[in-house]
Amino acid sequence: MASNLNQILLAYLVTFLWALPLSAQQSAIDLQAEQIYQEVMSPFCPGRTLNNCPSTAASQLKDEIKSELMAGKDSHAIFAQLIERYGEEVRAAPPNRGFGRIAWLAPLIFLLLGALIIGLVIRRNKQVPVETTPATEIDPEVEARINAELDS
Repeated sequence: MASNLNQILLAYLVTFLWALPLSAQQSAIDLQAEQIYQEVMSPFCPGRTLNNCPSTAASQLKDEIKSELMAGKDSHAIFAQLIERYGEEVRAAPPNRGFGRIAWLAPLIFLLLGALIIGLVIRRNKQVPVETTPATEIDPEVEARINAELDS
């Protein structure tokens, strides 16, 4: 009986170890597919990445991408094929060349300009002395009238 149990456990262990590389390979493909889904804007749902698009056409495109990855196609080649098929609009991020480089650098430039302007305004406000006017004397008649109103 113990021998029978050992054989069953050995069979489970061999099956598990045999399936382990397949699941690791599958999860690597899933990770590559998810990365592509996040880097590609959906041609079917404006303003959404392929990962967030609920349309059936997007699901079909996801299945197509996954099957190409399973066939051994490189993710860069798949991405280039999608750009060729649907145009540059499917890029979730602009390319780092030409006008796309401006899109990457503009936020940094505006941030630095804003910090420079704030620094100049703070420096200028520290250097401008505030003019103070001497306190004027209160007319004794007005002061007496104010005190009379306060006392009553």
